Amino acid sequence: MYFIEFGVHEVSHLLVGFLPSILVAAAGSIGEITFTVLILVAALKARSYFAAIFGALWVMLAMTSVGRYMADARTQLIPLMGPTDQPIHDWFFVFNQLGWLQYDTLIGSVVRGIGISVGIAALCGGIWLIATIATTGRAPAVLK
Repeated sequence: MYFIEFGVHEVSHLLVGFLPSILVAAAGSIGEITFTVLILVAALKARSYFAAIFGALWVMLAMTSVGRYMADARTQLIPLMGPTDQPIHDWFFVFNQLGWLQYDTLIGSVVRGIGISVGIAALCGGIWLIATIATTGRAPAVLK
């Protein structure tokens, strides 16, 4: 899953390469989250609820990964890969440009917290769905 996330991250940078550099830097992480949210939305629209649970868990994975990357802006301990020998840390650049560098861990923690909340909701929904199907033999009427 992280391999796919990394690919989406890098492609997102490329897709918006014509925009101002601050948006290009943020686009990788925004793309990761947007991609997974679109999977979740597609599964919900198709009323494929187990796929939606998977999608929501993938949103959690993306948001916790992005939150960790954001929180790393000042320390820059996460090893980076890029087209040069010295890739630029996206969130160091973004937060530094915005004057928010001192809030990197706070912002990262909030993004991770939202992701974890989405994941917990997905797991609770999955347990409810499985329990309902196991006890009634069919999907709940509210989902039909």
